[in-house]
Amino acid sequence: MEAKARSLITNKSIKVVSFDVFDTLLDRPVLKPTDIFYLVEKKVRSYLDNDPNFPFTEIRISAEKRAREKLKKDFPTYQDINFDEIYYQFQEITGLSHDQVENIKALELEVELKYLAPKKSVQLLYKLAVKHRKKIVILSDVYLPGEFLIKALKKNGYRDIDRYFVSSELRLTKVSGDLYPLMLKSMGVSPKEVVHIGDNKKADIRKANALAIQTVHIPKAVDLFFGGKCVDHIIWEGKLVILEPSMKIILGFIINKHFTTFPKGGWNNKSLFNGNEFLLGYYGVGPMMLMLVIWIIQHAKNNKVDVIAFAARDGYIPLKIFKMLEPLYDTLPEAIYLRASRSTCIPFDICTKADAFHALSCAHFNPDATALEVLKRRYYLNVTDEIIKHFLDYNIDLDKPVIDKDAFIDACLALGEPLLDGLKQQRELATEYYSEIFQDKKKIAIFDIGYRGRVQKSFSKYLDKDILGLYFSCFHEMASFD
Repeated sequence: MEAKARSLITNKSIKVVSFDVFDTLLDRPVLKPTDIFYLVEKKVRSYLDNDPNFPFTEIRISAEKRAREKLKKDFPTYQDINFDEIYYQFQEITGLSHDQVENIKALELEVELKYLAPKKSVQLLYKLAVKHRKKIVILSDVYLPGEFLIKALKKNGYRDIDRYFVSSELRLTKVSGDLYPLMLKSMGVSPKEVVHIGDNKKADIRKANALAIQTVHIPKAVDLFFGGKCVDHIIWEGKLVILEPSMKIILGFIINKHFTTFPKGGWNNKSLFNGNEFLLGYYGVGPMMLMLVIWIIQHAKNNKVDVIAFAARDGYIPLKIFKMLEPLYDTLPEAIYLRASRSTCIPFDICTKADAFHALSCAHFNPDATALEVLKRRYYLNVTDEIIKHFLDYNIDLDKPVIDKDAFIDACLALGEPLLDGLKQQRELATEYYSEIFQDKKKIAIFDIGYRGRVQKSFSKYLDKDILGLYFSCFHEMASFD
């Protein structure tokens, strides 16, 4: 398509290059246009004295629908509404004052302006048209005022535009086909002297073609993505309708950032991530981790947690994301990086001879590790000559791997108290260390990958603290653990 566009733009017979605006010259980084209202909603709620329940998105969509119905009834020759007419209905629905509505209108325009960005591939076509001294015009079916389009386009590098034909002001649309003749007459050109570039197959292509205007179709990134033209999008089948607004925004940003161009080597729509590790991280792991941390924050706040301890090393990335999100919240629990490995839990797990028997029975011994290493690393045993002799009596050479597991268990249990002394000492040191970390905290949440929740269980028992476990995944036995 871009090759065709370049050929037409550089053709000497073409005098006017016409561009659509949204999803052509400018990208809205959302799945559908109304998703931008979710971003406006947060600002509107803040403006209305932090009203957390003001349904801006719902009302804004309804106001536009009512405005279109009223226009059709009162002015049947008008083909499009304008911004003021939408917000007249908005005021009717909400009962807000004129000044409040004017400020909310400004907030919507502010958000639109902030997030609109140039579509890089089409911007190159625009620059080519400027270079070849073509007349450049804008044809847009949009309720926004023309002055806003001028501001948004200039902000994004589109300054050499000769005329703007905007449906909200002219009351004619491309989708009806009536905006094109007006443009041709105003520019004093024939249809064959114009090329129009846009994303909408009906409004930008078929209606223009019907008048013999040459066209170039630039598909939306979202349409390409969900049309299976990029990667395998099966994970989103049937999911879009149940996505939370935040995830819709994130997905829209990702698609419009990373699926708008044709990568070197092309797209593989049989692959989820196109065999690209960067795309795997940005499009796959990134959103998953973000939503995980938002979930952690929500549960911590709901449970009035004082501190969230992100367990090393699995909590390292979530903690970094937490710190990035921190400025977006008024108040959050304190977040710390908790150095607590599996070995940290061993002294808490093994307090009695029965505990030792259970732990030894369930243990899987590394064939590359000596029995001596097992005793030192797992049981913190101070191995003396007397203990070495004790194990030799059971035909166990501590300098060799554990071969006879039953004999090794018998030898360990026969040691009696010395087997537990090292663990007791480590347990006391660990209790002192972690008690100092959490001494002023009433309620603690520990985030970890999960599995058995050993850190949560151990700390709850020995630190005498109210500890909430937040896990990425865990075994079924954790469901009944309070």
